[in-house]
Amino acid sequence: MRLRDRPWLTQCGVAVAFTAAAVFVHWLLASWLNGTQALIVLAGAVLASVWVAGIGAGILSAVLGILADAYLLLGTDEFLGFMSTHPLTVLGTYAVCCAALIAVGAAARNRKMRAERYAARLEAQTERLQRESEERRAAELAAQEAHRRVQLVLSGITDGFYALDREWRFTEFNPQAERFFGVRREDVLGKSIWELFPPARPHLEHHYLQALRENAHVVFECTAPTPAGKWAETHVYPMDGGLWVFFRDITDRKRAEQALRESEERLRLGAEIGGFGIYEWNAATDTHTWSPETYRIYGVEPGTPVTWDTLIGRTHPADRGLTGDHKARILDPSMPEINTLEQRIVRPDGEVRWVYGRTRRIYEGTGSGRRVVRIMGAVQDVTDLKRAEEALKEADRRKDEFLATLAHELRNPLAPIASAVHYLQLKGAADPDVRNAYAIIERQTRHLARLVDDLMDVSRISRGRIQLQREQVNMADVVAHAVEASRSLIENARHTLELSVPDTPLYVEGDPVRLTQIVGNLLNNAAKYTPPGGRIELHVESTEHEVYVRVRDTGIGMSKETLGRIFEMFTQADGSSERARGGLGIGLALSQRLARLHGGFIEAYSEGEGRGSTFTFRLPRQEADAIEPTVPAAPTRAATTSRRVLAADDNVDAAESLAALLQAFGHIVQTAHDGVEAVQAAQRFHPEVAFLDIGMPRLDGYEVARRIRALPGGESVRLIALTGWGQEEDRQRARDAGFDHHLTKPVDPAALQRLLEGAAGEATAGRV
Repeated sequence: MRLRDRPWLTQCGVAVAFTAAAVFVHWLLASWLNGTQALIVLAGAVLASVWVAGIGAGILSAVLGILADAYLLLGTDEFLGFMSTHPLTVLGTYAVCCAALIAVGAAARNRKMRAERYAARLEAQTERLQRESEERRAAELAAQEAHRRVQLVLSGITDGFYALDREWRFTEFNPQAERFFGVRREDVLGKSIWELFPPARPHLEHHYLQALRENAHVVFECTAPTPAGKWAETHVYPMDGGLWVFFRDITDRKRAEQALRESEERLRLGAEIGGFGIYEWNAATDTHTWSPETYRIYGVEPGTPVTWDTLIGRTHPADRGLTGDHKARILDPSMPEINTLEQRIVRPDGEVRWVYGRTRRIYEGTGSGRRVVRIMGAVQDVTDLKRAEEALKEADRRKDEFLATLAHELRNPLAPIASAVHYLQLKGAADPDVRNAYAIIERQTRHLARLVDDLMDVSRISRGRIQLQREQVNMADVVAHAVEASRSLIENARHTLELSVPDTPLYVEGDPVRLTQIVGNLLNNAAKYTPPGGRIELHVESTEHEVYVRVRDTGIGMSKETLGRIFEMFTQADGSSERARGGLGIGLALSQRLARLHGGFIEAYSEGEGRGSTFTFRLPRQEADAIEPTVPAAPTRAATTSRRVLAADDNVDAAESLAALLQAFGHIVQTAHDGVEAVQAAQRFHPEVAFLDIGMPRLDGYEVARRIRALPGGESVRLIALTGWGQEEDRQRARDAGFDHHLTKPVDPAALQRLLEGAAGEATAGRV
């Protein structure tokens, strides 16, 4: 702020200051200045005060100057003397001079102030113009930068964009729009959208007009005016100069939606045709969404709200526990992703149906916060399938029952035949023809017994009821036993058998009886299907990890068709002449199944009909353990220790022939022909060993065993079930009734010998 704008006190201070300065100068120069000259110095103070502080300061300075000069410098007397000498002249002159100085100073000061104000205004105007210029430049630069950024944004966004003015002319068109419409930006700017894309007007104009009319954001989907018929999701924004339009290509989504609709329709039709119902369960809200087929399966009116309680209500009371367990499983993330449930439901009309369902979980969240939110599932009415399954089970049960009955009925007559033949052989015969007849009967009896055993083995394997008595086995022993069992068949056909078995033991893990059965079946098959006088080769070889037995013959061979199904049940070589070779066609099928139970397999090869066949049985090789040498079974001979034996069978021939054979062994035998008679005989006879048939009248063999055990000393009797029933459940029932051993008819005389001599450990095949 300038001094002239200051208050009067400040102006007085300025006058006092300049006056004091002038008085001080006068004082310093007093010796050189006279009175008039002193007034000139004071006049200078007046002029300075006017220049700096204005007229008032000048007047005050003039008054103060004359008083101060008089009293401080000249003294009172001198001043009064001066004034008395020249009073009017001095004061007038001083007053005129001060007035002139004040006038001049005030005028100069005014001009200076006007100049300063002008300069200030000029400076302010200049600054304003400069500032406005800079602001305009900055605004232009900002506008350019903003435009550049808008262009970058528009070119960088994934959406297409164009702008229209009020005349529907394009004012902007980004690269994405160029690619979508297949036109260049420079070809559309300034042109009307309806001129460039006439077909678009019916689809777009009313949406654009709506945005302008309502001054609101409008969203819609439509097909674009492109040759490919693309789809676009369009967002329209009204602006001051027209419209901004953003759009994105949703062609793929639309096609996917269409494909999904078609897929859902196919799924619906497929589910309807296949009888599948689809459902979704929201675990949070306990709401079910069912397809029409699901409603049909449950017998519920379509559209009826369904909850878990509804489902429980439709479940058969006996299966509701299963349903509750199923709910816990499907909600447990630690359980398998796919869960299944088979249960019964009760329809509103009371009909009970079987349904089978599969479910999959849908999760929400991750980590410890992961939880099941939805369950997707499919359900199918399997009532007809369950009925068919039950019918098959019943048929299978009847088949097993039939086979067991057949085996029992076949074994019953075989038992006395075998016993009688062994008895006659023990008695001996001088006539070679008679001995040959005995041998024929014995071989055919064993063959028939093997056929029965094969039938039962196939049944047991198909039901998974066969058990292998695994141990470490030398394949040389297996081959030796198999050759011995098949020797008569090979010799009767006058075949030449060539064996090649390495001296070094080759060990496998398996059931020696079953392994012998497999190799024996291969030898029997080669013997049956090779014309008389043929050649059969059996080679045992090995690799580091495998042992294999190869049986090669010069027989009838096989066609490719037969080779492809040779291990199927009841398969035999084609042709009626070959059918006459006998057999049920189950030997190879049974052998293959037994081989796979041992971790091996059998493969067949033939170059064609009439060119022989080769069967190779492969097994995993095992390192040798410390094995006790097997002591060969002693030949059938008379007993060294006579025992008291009870033979009970309702088949009189079977009981009498067994008694005769046992007596030939040197034992004391008592027979019985029904259960009650057997118990009474045990009370009187006190047997050490009792052979009991199971299917006796009055009392069955199981009850007889229990009653013998209850007799005094009955605990020490060795009870042996000798029956035509050979199923595993038959053996279990024998164990439960108190039997020590279970033998199926016809029994091997050597096994009888070992049991009677107390060598129970050697009769493992017959142990209960």
